[in-house]
Amino acid sequence: MINKRNIYGESLKWRTQIIFLIYGGYLTISNQITIGDFVVVYQFASRFLAVTNDCYTLSTDLVEGMVHVERLRTIDKYQKEQSGNIMLLNPIKKIQFKNVFFRYHPQGAFVLDDLNLDIDAGKKIALVGRSGSGKSSIAKILTKLETVESGQILIDQIPINNINNNSLRNNIAIASQDPHIFPESIKTNILMGASKTEEKVQKTIQRVCISDLIDNQSQGLEKLVGDRGVTLSGGQKHRLAIARALIRDSEILILDESTSALDFETERKIQMNIDNYRKGKTTIIIAHRLSTVMNSDMICFMKNGRIVASGTHDELMSDFNEYRELVEKEIID
Repeated sequence: MINKRNIYGESLKWRTQIIFLIYGGYLTISNQITIGDFVVVYQFASRFLAVTNDCYTLSTDLVEGMVHVERLRTIDKYQKEQSGNIMLLNPIKKIQFKNVFFRYHPQGAFVLDDLNLDIDAGKKIALVGRSGSGKSSIAKILTKLETVESGQILIDQIPINNINNNSLRNNIAIASQDPHIFPESIKTNILMGASKTEEKVQKTIQRVCISDLIDNQSQGLEKLVGDRGVTLSGGQKHRLAIARALIRDSEILILDESTSALDFETERKIQMNIDNYRKGKTTIIIAHRLSTVMNSDMICFMKNGRIVASGTHDELMSDFNEYRELVEKEIID
């Protein structure tokens, strides 16, 4: 719209004036009109063109305004997020998924198909399976970023729809595979507005093994990381996201493919540090790389939106062929 205004507005006005000057000058020189007549007509034409240009500008502004109004109407059509009024004031003891059905589109296939899962507090639970099996969707519906079509999700026997959204999300921290890194300092990206002591920040940095990133910078924690963390590697972004989630000390920590860009040794150290730090708290790990989850209290193998097998690593290696095949393939690779 701006380009059209430039082409058909101001440029048209000046081109018309130039043509008028040339033609009017010719008529004056050839004595067909006097200089006084030319000046009067030129001033009148200039004012007329100015008014015409203003009318054109107004019309384009009105069109742009109507487009923005239509967009606002479209946004207003979306349902406001529903929130319950129950606050989670006590430590979470149990999370339950009961006969949960979920899909992203009303006519699409179910991503979670009659999902049933019980998670006891203080346990380390792993969700594994091939791509598209529904693992990450569990994190989305648990935080109420998506709504289930049927079934129930309960926290200490309370349906999550009855729980206040802020209260629920304050009890859950997530480190995802594709974290958003803000164009701020390392410290700001870790704290994200949380009030923590300098000692707490330093210990968190050590737990996620990014001390080298801090030590190698003259600005230390105040180093700016650029838009979307352009100055950081993939592994550094992941470790920064884990630090951001870990420092919140939430009742539930979800690691959604958050170590996929790390080498095996760094991943092992971070997992060990998290396990030691979060004893007695619930950790849910979503992973493709099975070496990440072998020491979990329970491993749930997902397929087509359902949990088809669960147990410890040793139990699944012994009793479930598909899990064993994936582990063996990973070892060979």
